[in-house]
Amino acid sequence: MKKIIAIALCLMLTLVGCAALAETEITTVGTAVITATPDIVTVSGSVTVIDASPKAVQEKMNAFIADTTGKLVELGVAEDDIVTGYYNTYPIYDYNQTPTAIIGYEGRHTLEITCCDTGMLDGVLTLLADCGMTDAGDIRYDVAARAELYRQALVMASLAAKEKAEQMAQGMGLTLGEMETLVENPSYTVDYTTKAAGDMAKSEGAAMDSGAGVRSGKIEIQASVTATFEAR
Repeated sequence: MKKIIAIALCLMLTLVGCAALAETEITTVGTAVITATPDIVTVSGSVTVIDASPKAVQEKMNAFIADTTGKLVELGVAEDDIVTGYYNTYPIYDYNQTPTAIIGYEGRHTLEITCCDTGMLDGVLTLLADCGMTDAGDIRYDVAARAELYRQALVMASLAAKEKAEQMAQGMGLTLGEMETLVENPSYTVDYTTKAAGDMAKSEGAAMDSGAGVRSGKIEIQASVTATFEAR
């Protein structure tokens, strides 16, 4: 009787081992990229003022920024889309004197202007130049529906991961089972593709041109996931 029980236990262990060996896992990475045309553009411009006192510098910068902001609003830029990106006032030293003396003060105020219509870029750049803004640039393109497009890319990436797993299982003569894990991978966005006028030939079909010669390429929003599936 003991011998029969021992044989039965051995058979059970063998069956369990075979079942365990028959089960495997397939892990795949799925990626998806959605390409979009930018519909938002941000540009910055700075004013630099030098005067004898910090107060005089501040008053001149405030007057300059108020005038420029008013003209931008008249152009069609929303006031909430005109923000300060940088502000600083610091002394100017004459290092040829002993002891070193302060001979004045310099202030710098940078505005960041967001246009919800990329067609406004040329007008904004022209206005900043006419107002006397220096360092007008740092042009960045974006899409208003970025979050929604990323969610769409996530769905596409998940489906791509499953399709890969099915192909791998088929190639190994296995049947794909339930999904065990699905993890979102860190992703990045290829965007803000700004080209100078001299680069037109490289992207003639996709780029948009402003009167200032600034050209924007497409924006690519990428999503990536890692999925693990059972397979037998």
